[in-house]
Amino acid sequence: MHNLVIICYWIIFLQITSDSIIFLVDATDRNLFAKATAELDNLLMNEQNARTSIVTLGTNNDLREAVTEDELRDVFGIFSDTVRNNHQM
Repeated sequence: MHNLVIICYWIIFLQITSDSIIFLVDATDRNLFAKATAELDNLLMNEQNARTSIVTLGTNNDLREAVTEDELRDVFGIFSDTVRNNHQM
């Protein structure tokens, strides 16, 4: 429930202030990849973000249990020639 409240607050904040978004993903927490993918998809499909730059960064990539950059790209469907809702990935 706590995470849901935070998400609601930052969505309101984004609508008011953002020209760009840095989307952070814990590269060690595979259990949250599906939820993170859904959140990124929501950001990309939201018309209010059509002119917003979105950068996706994997955190904790220095830890042994972290997935590689290529694995994160696969999880999120991010490839050099990917375009989703006017966003170059």
